[in-house]
Amino acid sequence: MYAFTDRAIAQVLVEDADAGAVIRVYRDGEQYEAEERDAERYGRASVASMFRGHDNIHVRVKPASRVDLMHLKCWSDGQVLRNGSANWSSAGLKRQDNDVHFTTDPQEVQEFNRNFEQMWDRSTNVRVQ
Repeated sequence: MYAFTDRAIAQVLVEDADAGAVIRVYRDGEQYEAEERDAERYGRASVASMFRGHDNIHVRVKPASRVDLMHLKCWSDGQVLRNGSANWSSAGLKRQDNDVHFTTDPQEVQEFNRNFEQMWDRSTNVRVQ
């Protein structure tokens, strides 16, 4: 996920995790660092801080880089894949011109999951939680 500032979505993930779902959030490093700085600057909790203390939520961050951007904005439960250009922010979901694609095609879902595992397991990722 590049930008993830929508607290309502974060709350749904917390509730799902508390009900037993394992949640993995993979973030862009530059955007993650900016969101954390902004939260501190304005005296509010970041979305990532909402995940602390919830054992079923795991967060990894791709190292910050101006030349190696992340544009991945997707979700999968292993059977459904949601993919598209919208960040998980109020602007990304409500005001910007973005697309979204949902599929239950097993081949597409499996291909996404294989690619995600490779990204998730990079040794350079920072484990936040």
